[in-house]
Amino acid sequence: MNKAIVFIEVGSILNLLSRADAAHRMGYHTICVVEVYEYEKFCREYHVDKHSYFDVIIPINNFSYENLLNILYKLQKNWEIIAVHNVASLCHSQGYIAATVALLANDLGLPNKNHSSIIECSNKYLMREKLYQIGLQDKDYALVTSLSDCLIAADFIGYPLILKPVNGSASHLILKADNKSELVENYQYMCRRIEEGGNPGQYNFAHNFQLPRNRSIFMDPRNMFLVEKYLEGPEVSIEMIVFQNQVVPLLIHDKVILTEERSKVLEHFLVTPPDRLNHEQIDELLNYAETAIDKIKLNQSFVHLEMRYDKNSGPRIIEINPRIGGMLVPQSLKTYYGMDVSEWEILLCTGSLISIPAKIEQKNKYAMFTIYPNQEGVLLSIEGLEECRTKQGVVYIHQVYPNGTHVYCQDEEMFLVVGWLQGNSVEFLKDLYHEINQRVNIRIETNSLHEMI
Repeated sequence: MNKAIVFIEVGSILNLLSRADAAHRMGYHTICVVEVYEYEKFCREYHVDKHSYFDVIIPINNFSYENLLNILYKLQKNWEIIAVHNVASLCHSQGYIAATVALLANDLGLPNKNHSSIIECSNKYLMREKLYQIGLQDKDYALVTSLSDCLIAADFIGYPLILKPVNGSASHLILKADNKSELVENYQYMCRRIEEGGNPGQYNFAHNFQLPRNRSIFMDPRNMFLVEKYLEGPEVSIEMIVFQNQVVPLLIHDKVILTEERSKVLEHFLVTPPDRLNHEQIDELLNYAETAIDKIKLNQSFVHLEMRYDKNSGPRIIEINPRIGGMLVPQSLKTYYGMDVSEWEILLCTGSLISIPAKIEQKNKYAMFTIYPNQEGVLLSIEGLEECRTKQGVVYIHQVYPNGTHVYCQDEEMFLVVGWLQGNSVEFLKDLYHEINQRVNIRIETNSLHEMI
């Protein structure tokens, strides 16, 4: 029988195309099990031959473990399934899809990321509990289910503090409070925005998570939030890879320009190698991250960590994501490792990755950046990109979403333009980034006023 990789996805089918293409280049057949709505949306909006990427496409609405296992059993009659993989689906109304996929792979005797580890990474409270148990986290956080819980936790933790969903991504609803009145306002805002339906797939499922020693914890993401100490210090992202029970750090990106806004944190300009940290601090961050990933027991996965070097407590983890980083992390890995991220992901999910190449020494510094919308509406055009591409130091610049896309900005990040820059100093790269920001003109038609910017 022909060897096939089964991709299971509830998010955009577009995320899968590069992985499916890589799998074909490596000699494998590909099968896509995808949410009906996303499949129909893809067919409607993207004019590509989907069957040039997938040998079989199975649109479904039921992503339960039992239904997916039944589909896999049927597929095994005609295909030798060598991997069951999920690219980027985390929380969904039917559960932690990436964790379900890992459990399916495990039960079929295939390489997998580790089901319980994915859940612990996807739920910010459970992740902090794990870090606390292994001695990497102070007890300066709390799970809250009411405003009174929030105020009690604040008395214990102290201000400033952060209120955020236990599940969430893309910096969605990150609310900082400097005092009691701000915390009350933030809690009410959080409840209202989740009730209004922002990112419903991440919050509309209540569930029990099994803990050690036959214990369990009930989680309802719509009504249970995380309160934690605010970390003051430079923020970085760390890219790692875990394979054959080895944890290997790859890159650190220093978030040189970052803004903390009303209900989100936006990273605008990231530099590698880091600019604001000395060698000792970098080693501390890497050692901390490696220990955390080793203890959480993720495997066969890229890992994207968000961390801060707090002025009082040193390295601290904000998020652990069992996937490749966003923005232009793949471009960064290509620059420093010659790595085709899609091919490496196929090697990981099939258990075929046995080593990684040495890091390529670069004389230049590199930076990635993004430009966000400043209001919601319909994207009409983005002007000035061709001129920016001619600038010295611009390696790559790209419009992420096509004209006509509905763009949002109220509570989370949305990349409209991304770019990859190179230069001999951080100062040069920052100046280039600011110049690009001045020259790029984003035109949006607002929903209510139909004004253009």
